[in-house]
Amino acid sequence: MPLAGVYLVFQTGIGFRQAGPDVQQQLQQVVYVIVFLTSVLIPLLTLPALFHFGIIKSVQMSNAKERVLPLFITAILLFWCFYLLRLFPVRIPSVMKQYLLSSAIVVLLLGFISLKLKVSAHAAGMGGLLGLSVVLGLLRLPNSLLWLPIVCVLTGLVLSARLKLGAHNSLQVYLGLAIGFVFIYVPVMYY
Repeated sequence: MPLAGVYLVFQTGIGFRQAGPDVQQQLQQVVYVIVFLTSVLIPLLTLPALFHFGIIKSVQMSNAKERVLPLFITAILLFWCFYLLRLFPVRIPSVMKQYLLSSAIVVLLLGFISLKLKVSAHAAGMGGLLGLSVVLGLLRLPNSLLWLPIVCVLTGLVLSARLKLGAHNSLQVYLGLAIGFVFIYVPVMYY
């Protein structure tokens, strides 16, 4: 979901205003690559090794304990993403940096919770995206109100799918949604 959140931020017009349009687009592409590598590609590439060493039994990771290491790896990668963007030669929008840092914290929190309880990471991701959408809407940024109903519908679809597939029960889904929403909305809105 961090990649979707970065896309939302850029769609509201927050970007690299100090640069010309061509340079803005190039800078956005670099940010997309960094976020894609650290939040999608590298975590996916670790799964075969985790499977090979018996840490996970399948990519579904239906057991809560199986999720701990993959979540910690992803959290570390998201912290690294935040660090890399702090070193970026051009100022990254603070909303985006706060969102990425908060996303890392949410994933880390899910890892610790997974030691005792299975929580829907999909729901947490959608809750975080929903929290970011609400913040962007409250800041009255261009196009932000267009995205809020879309994210609401997508959140409903993802949560319904997790329940319908039997991947999670209602508590696991709603707890994930609440964690994602609160731990993204509060820091991004107020810090």
